[in-house]
Amino acid sequence: FRSRPHKGMSVITLHEPKLSQRHWRYAFMGALALFAIAASQTFFAFVRTVVPDGVTNDDGLKYDSVAIAKTLTGTLSTRHFTFHYSKDMKNLAELKARSERYDSVCDDVLRRLQLKKPKFSIRCFIYANGEEMNRCIGFSGGGFALMNEIHTLGFFSIEHESVHILFNSDVAYTKSQFFAEGIVQYFEHNRDGSAYQRDLDIVQRHLDQPVRDWIVGKKDFWDSPKDDWITVTYPISGAFVRFIIDQYGFLDFKAFYKMSANESKLTVEEAFEDTFRSRLNDDIAEFLALMRQTTNPIGLR
Repeated sequence: FRSRPHKGMSVITLHEPKLSQRHWRYAFMGALALFAIAASQTFFAFVRTVVPDGVTNDDGLKYDSVAIAKTLTGTLSTRHFTFHYSKDMKNLAELKARSERYDSVCDDVLRRLQLKKPKFSIRCFIYANGEEMNRCIGFSGGGFALMNEIHTLGFFSIEHESVHILFNSDVAYTKSQFFAEGIVQYFEHNRDGSAYQRDLDIVQRHLDQPVRDWIVGKKDFWDSPKDDWITVTYPISGAFVRFIIDQYGFLDFKAFYKMSANESKLTVEEAFEDTFRSRLNDDIAEFLALMRQTTNPIGLR
């Protein structure tokens, strides 16, 4: 995700023309202090804790990308990426071999999800081992996306996190982790029919799960059972996003995604019902009923 925008800073204006020089000085110092507070809030909004697959929370993980780039001194630039890696990386040849595929995946994301190419290059920090990752960011394992950066242990999550960055930077940074992950799964299902069928089988084995609670954020996205090694919320979110897009169209889904953005005052449910003019509960019920009917309830297009 996975990925959240900065909070806005308020603008402070002094209006009283008859203040003494001392009062002007105090007013200026007060304004400067308030500005510093606003700036610090913006900074801490950027460095909020990140855990696997781009989730952010308020635990306060802090790291300095500039400092990390001085540790991961190796670089490789491609059409979509700037890769940073350390001298301890043993599989540099594999990265070079994979880099063309990563660019191709990004091209496919932009085409299939009807997105504009970002003006920035995706910065991808590849850690050679868990110790190096933990030393740099205070977190080890998997990978995550934050704004235009990917941090990953090896090559584990580069393709997945790239979809988050490209979609969120062009559309919005939604407050709903369910739909943020769902659109990535939707893309992956469209590229790989076997992954879609695998995930569909998982969904049909877990139709008793609290789908609504995950959608509205009452239940954490990762508070989920696993099916073998797969967290069940991933296939469920992907299948539900496909259902919604099939029902209402991709442009309306994008409109909903924007309405559920972090800065929006609407809840996810309000944004859903305002966009689609349909009750969320009704759509969930229809989705679950459809999942129970057939072995291929949502065909690939």
